[in-house]
Amino acid sequence: MHHHPATSAEQDRHTSSRESRISGVIACGLGFLTIACVGDLSLVPSGPVPDKPGIDGPDAPKATESPSAPVWRRLTASQYQNTVQDLIGSNTTLSMDPDSLVGGLASVGASRVGTSALGVEKYVEAAYLLAEQTFLDQVKRTELLACTPTIADDECTRSYIVDFGRRAFRRPLEGDEVARYLTLATMVTTETDDAWQGVSYVTAAMLQSPNFLYRLEYGEPSKPRGARRLTSYELASRLSYALWDTTPDDALLDAAKEGELDSVAGLRRQAERLLASPRARTAMRTFFAEYMHLRDFGLPDSERSKGIAQSLAAAMREETLLSMERTVFDDKSRLLDLFASTTTYLNAELAEHYGLPAPSQDWGVVELPPDGPRSGLLSRSAFLVTHGDGNKTKPVARGKFMREVLLCTSVPPPPEGVIASLPEPDPNTKATVRERLAEHRANPSCQGCHTLMDDLGLAFETFDALGRVRTEEYGLRIDPAGVLDGEPFDDARALSNLLANHERADDCFVRTVYRQVLGEVEGAKQSDAIAALLARNREEGGRLDQLFLALVESELFRTVIAPDLPNNAEQGDDT
Repeated sequence: MHHHPATSAEQDRHTSSRESRISGVIACGLGFLTIACVGDLSLVPSGPVPDKPGIDGPDAPKATESPSAPVWRRLTASQYQNTVQDLIGSNTTLSMDPDSLVGGLASVGASRVGTSALGVEKYVEAAYLLAEQTFLDQVKRTELLACTPTIADDECTRSYIVDFGRRAFRRPLEGDEVARYLTLATMVTTETDDAWQGVSYVTAAMLQSPNFLYRLEYGEPSKPRGARRLTSYELASRLSYALWDTTPDDALLDAAKEGELDSVAGLRRQAERLLASPRARTAMRTFFAEYMHLRDFGLPDSERSKGIAQSLAAAMREETLLSMERTVFDDKSRLLDLFASTTTYLNAELAEHYGLPAPSQDWGVVELPPDGPRSGLLSRSAFLVTHGDGNKTKPVARGKFMREVLLCTSVPPPPEGVIASLPEPDPNTKATVRERLAEHRANPSCQGCHTLMDDLGLAFETFDALGRVRTEEYGLRIDPAGVLDGEPFDDARALSNLLANHERADDCFVRTVYRQVLGEVEGAKQSDAIAALLARNREEGGRLDQLFLALVESELFRTVIAPDLPNNAEQGDDT
């Protein structure tokens, strides 16, 4: 456990010596307020974890479903930013420890990563910066408090601690927590003769608490032995971050308080409400950008889209995300249809890049030529540029993405000592990438992996590194034909259709959503439950919204595995 001063070095330079003394008193006397996790050290919540009798009946965990383990899950960068925005209305962009991506997903990385010492300092600095900005703004602070705190009367401050604490910690505060934050407010108010300062310091303390920065999913004893059912507030938090990528709203916290989330029907009602909100679109954009490896593409200072006008790179990214939104939320269609669809969104700049007529309005729905070369997301520039290298295509990288991300097929790394990159072509001998890759496939140690990837990536050689259509390379005709798992295809369009209708692609996406929502890679223990999800996904037409609902209703979403305790004792379990 690592304790840090309650102010940063930068703040010390800009605050009075009196305020610095206050911070020192706070750090020594109330160290619990600034505890943060470093490395793999665990955190202990400041409020007690409830222990209640197990729940029997139709909502009890099924023996065939194996939940995940309890975990402290750090907020991802987008979750932190969205949560701060919802709590205090701040749009300030903050520099934090970068997300750790596991399998391309920040949510999985958030379950495995601690916070570096520098990251802790950044959280502390951010907490005080956000609190200061909020409470120096008279409009903002009156929006947060329905009353005016005074030195003589702490009821206003107490009310704020209870209300803000519930929203920040995503659960009601315990009595001792309220008392400790009230003590902090009183100390600062007395020292500064300013009650608003007391409230500001309380806010900063909460924004650097592990109860805010991490999501606890510990649960309470349930049946069968070894399973723990998530509490109502833990379910509210898991649901909100899964569907909105932010903290639960008051309606969801109220539903948790009233016990609505204790039943499958109540949980589904809230999930449907969240999915109907515009916030679900925003959250799904974040997830889908990670899924398609577009997390930073098209954003300022992005390495992946360097050398392209920022406006064009941003348009490439927006085309993919708008297409996803239409499929999932407007058409309510099968998500994998995106990989064969000729319906897209274009603005004038992107249409010109594609060599197509400008649309009548920017970002209007456009039908691509039915016999044209582009079909599905993989023929769009966002994917092609992301899996390219400046002015060169990278067919192996494109094929690797299709195998690993779309089909969940593990591709082992190159054998030790093998140079994975293609040598530069001989200027005196013209050869296509396909011909040069043939050398790799002739090598027995490389053949297995390249057989998996090469045909898939080479199908898209009819698009250059920027995603523009071409038919030749070095004056030689490009051959885009190949085979996918025994199925021959003639070109990228035919391959896209095969991928969109590949059973493994449907199954793979279900697994990806599982990983995104639960923050873990599924194992053998979850195989029965995953199989049930796969079957239900096929029955319901492969719709992403229905997949989320199916996962929310499953015991995988609602329970965790009991942690190992001394003598294997679990109080309240099976009693």
